[in-house]
Amino acid sequence: MERWTEALGWYTTLREADESELTIAVGRKWQDWYADAANRQVFDDMCRLIADRNQYRMRVRPRRPDLRRDQYDLSMPIAEWRAVRARKDGATPHSLKAYWRRWRRAGAAAAAVAVVAVAMIFVLRPMRFHSDQGPHGLEIYKTPVGGTKDIQLRDGTSIILGGHTKVSVIFTAHRRSVNLIEGQAWFKVADSPRWPFVVSAGRGSIKDLGTAFLVTREADRVVVTVTQGSVEVAEQLPWWTARDLLPASALRLGPVPIRVVRGEQLTFDQNGALDRLKHTDIRTATAWTRGSLIFDDQPLRYVVETVNRYSSKHIFVSSSAGSLRISGVVFTNETQDWLHSLQCILPVTVREGGGDVRIRMRRSNQAAGLPQQSSCS
Repeated sequence: MERWTEALGWYTTLREADESELTIAVGRKWQDWYADAANRQVFDDMCRLIADRNQYRMRVRPRRPDLRRDQYDLSMPIAEWRAVRARKDGATPHSLKAYWRRWRRAGAAAAAVAVVAVAMIFVLRPMRFHSDQGPHGLEIYKTPVGGTKDIQLRDGTSIILGGHTKVSVIFTAHRRSVNLIEGQAWFKVADSPRWPFVVSAGRGSIKDLGTAFLVTREADRVVVTVTQGSVEVAEQLPWWTARDLLPASALRLGPVPIRVVRGEQLTFDQNGALDRLKHTDIRTATAWTRGSLIFDDQPLRYVVETVNRYSSKHIFVSSSAGSLRISGVVFTNETQDWLHSLQCILPVTVREGGGDVRIRMRRSNQAAGLPQQSSCS
């Protein structure tokens, strides 16, 4: 109940607050609260429930006194019940006489059951009435560690998934939505100007503009690389989810998208903050589809995170070693060889044990000299 109370408080704030109250600080506080998966689920469920209530509140339904007086039961459709009530001063149509006799025999218990049943439907099953999933529903695709997969979507779009990658896909009448849950994916989008294709990853949103593009999701950042055409990348603030709840003044907090074109790369962190654009080599960025992982002056923690998607043993790296920068090529089927050579390239130690690998900074007295020849042979 505490989450529901907080969610209702945020709903009220977003809907009723004036411009002076909708500050950047409030927006960040809301963003942090909504980032919690449990909070987000409760808030979204509550919004759907309120939307359903607003949608159905104007429909004419039997009131409790009507039910008690008419002894209404479930054998009569509500539409026919309304027709009877509209003609209450006239003669009852012959086709309804049988229903009318059933009303008289039903009793108050049946009326109570009907009321409870309707309440259960509207309160506990809001998604049944207000779902944006469409007839096809949600589809999940994933690959194991070391595996890749080429997916063909029903619209003609193809997605190449890297190792240990997971995406969800949902098509509605208004949008094609993909969520990159983890890993790396190369999207080659079928052009459909009236049917937007949007990829969500972390706190960023990538909108297709007739393109092919790569998205890599790492622990604390997302990297977007365009291989054809262009995309728009924007910080995906929770305001978007509740856009229809906000006054117009609140939209000033919304993100401004950045256009990324072929040969450019854009990174954003776990808070959605966008980094500067930089040029990149497309063949290097897509080398993982050909079995090679190419890195150019990257922090070791990101290199290890990528290699982990192809390594049979999970690799851990200490925070100090993870900040070291490295360039080079790792073949996806030779990750053990790369680990063996790492001690010759960086001042680190690599230790295997218990089914995993741990990389730590070499002790200072060892770092001052060259590594032992045996460790590099």
